[in-house]
Amino acid sequence: MSSTTKLGTAGVLTFALLVASPGALGAIAAAPPSSPAAAADLTVGGASTLTVKSGCTATAKVSVTFTVSKGDRVRVELRGIDGDGRSVNGVSSPVIVDSSPVSGRATFSDRLWLCGELHTAGRGKVIALVQLNGESFRKDRAVSFKYRSAVSLAKPASKVKRGSTVRLHGAWSRGKGFSPSLTYLDRTAQRIVVQFRTAAGKWKSVNKVGIDSRGRWSTRVKVSKAGSWRALVEKDARNLGATSTVRTIKLKG
Repeated sequence: MSSTTKLGTAGVLTFALLVASPGALGAIAAAPPSSPAAAADLTVGGASTLTVKSGCTATAKVSVTFTVSKGDRVRVELRGIDGDGRSVNGVSSPVIVDSSPVSGRATFSDRLWLCGELHTAGRGKVIALVQLNGESFRKDRAVSFKYRSAVSLAKPASKVKRGSTVRLHGAWSRGKGFSPSLTYLDRTAQRIVVQFRTAAGKWKSVNKVGIDSRGRWSTRVKVSKAGSWRALVEKDARNLGATSTVRTIKLKG
């Protein structure tokens, strides 16, 4: 059948449900990935990028659609794995439908409870765990957990002699509201790109540097032309991308 029946959204369901016991939750969570034929019937939907924000929030909506027959006993749970392998739980409890009132494609949707201080950006996944009449099925979908990064560039000397070596420095954080202490977990993976351009030119990358345990970065550059400097975080599997304030250095004489 081409029609879709909504089984539930964040625990608000269209027909009678039972709340699963903790024992049942552990059993289905441990279920191995289904065989290719069985898992192919499950379609996991939702955003492909989940933003890691400060605090705990119900982030992007995710869903699973699958085929049911009238009278089927259905149990559904949605969860995730962040960029460091940590579990991300759904907002609602696992959903149980004692007896499906219809046959066809059915959908359950939920939101993942993502805590920015506890989770790490990178390649992760959304996991759909479904039981039909006691038989377990699982389908994984790759997603990216990303920081809304913030990067700064401290104001350098406004004028220097041609050929001078100038220290450029600043700091990186996961974004607004995050403590600098959390950068300890990101110090080996995070990189800052330093760029330069003349008044009539285009931005060119000069250096790429890492951060320390407090998110601080530093590099030395040789200034042979007057122009502008900036620091940026490139868009990648961990970051939405960010750019610092532009700083200008002129030549003396």
